[in-house]
This record gives sequence, C-alpha cells and structure tokens, in this order.
Amino acid sequence: MGPDPDGDYWNHNTAFHPEILRRCAATTGDVLDVGCGDGLLVARIARTGRPVVGIERDPGAADVARRRCADLPRVAIVESGFEQVQLETRSFGFVTMVATLHHLDTAAALTRAAELLHPGGRLYVLGLVRIASKRDVAGAVAAIPRARVVGAVRREHWPDGVPIADPEQTFDELAREVRTTLPGARLRRRAYYRCSLEWTKA
Repeated sequence: MGPDPDGDYWNHNTAFHPEILRRCAATTGDVLDVGCGDGLLVARIARTGRPVVGIERDPGAADVARRRCADLPRVAIVESGFEQVQLETRSFGFVTMVATLHHLDTAAALTRAAELLHPGGRLYVLGLVRIASKRDVAGAVAAIPRARVVGAVRREHWPDGVPIADPEQTFDELAREVRTTLPGARLRRRAYYRCSLEWTKA
C-alpha cells in the first residue's frame, strides 16, 4: 500500500514533522532532507515556499517522492546515497534527517551535514538507537501504552518499499560521537522510541 489519496499519514516518524517544520521556519535558505523516503516531509516543507532538495538512495521510494512532489515548485528529488551526492558546501539553511542517520556512518554523515549548512544554518536529526541499558529498556516499556493508543487513534501507517534497518548504536554511544563531531549539539531521548539531535552552525 502506497501513500493514501490525500498524501498524508501518521507514524512514529511523521509525528515529529510539526516540530521539524517549526525549526525549519526559524531558518532561511534552501532545505535538504537526507533520506527523504516517499517525500512526505519534502512536500510539507515545499508548501511553505522553501526550495527543497530530497535525497533518497532507494529507486522505488525516490519515484514515489517525485510523484508526490510533481506539482510543487522548487523541489528536487535526487536518487543517490548521501555519501555520493554532489552538493555545494554552505548551500543550505536547514538540513534534516528522519530515521536516516542509523543507515549511515554517523561521524561522516554529521560532518558532511555540517559542511553543507551555511553559517547560522540548523541541523535536525530524528534518530533511532539500539535499546541496551536498563534506562533504555525502562523507557521503551513505559512508551508502549502511549504508542499503541496514539497509533490506533491516528491510524498509524508505514509506507511500503522504504528501506529499514535496525540501529546499531546505543544512545550513549551516539552521544559520545555527537560530542566529538558536533560540539554543542543537543541530543535528547524522545517519544516513540526516538531521539533528536539539534545543532546550529556558528
């Protein structure tokens, strides 16, 4: 099952789209969505009037993203991995990754995202981490009732064909790498078994 006729749906990733849109609105310039999947977030950002580039390495998902954004101006969907795509440094005001970072080499991906931001630009990462510590397990167990209830009420939907992978890093391992790669970044545990990373380029 692909995107619904309205091109809209809810899941544990899209639950954070309103927050991402608010962060994006506080910036200027072009926007980059790394691992854009079927293009739902790209479309939502584009409707605010911002130029958006979506990068998606999976051909099927990239094709859905192109169809979703076909009538939106100033949108480019690029079928490529983040490691290979050719982009100018300091050319974006906002870079986001939603459930993408754990598919990539963390340090290399964060370093490149930082290079692509112009001064004052912002990075927003919504990520997944491996549940390992007692704190992780307790948090995951506590989140189950809310996740199930909200998912049922919102009619949770996960698009077909978008690549998935289990995260290998724990929250603590990610935190150590973030401190080294992006000093000053804010990393937080979030609802729906997610974490968020926010960083502004000086």
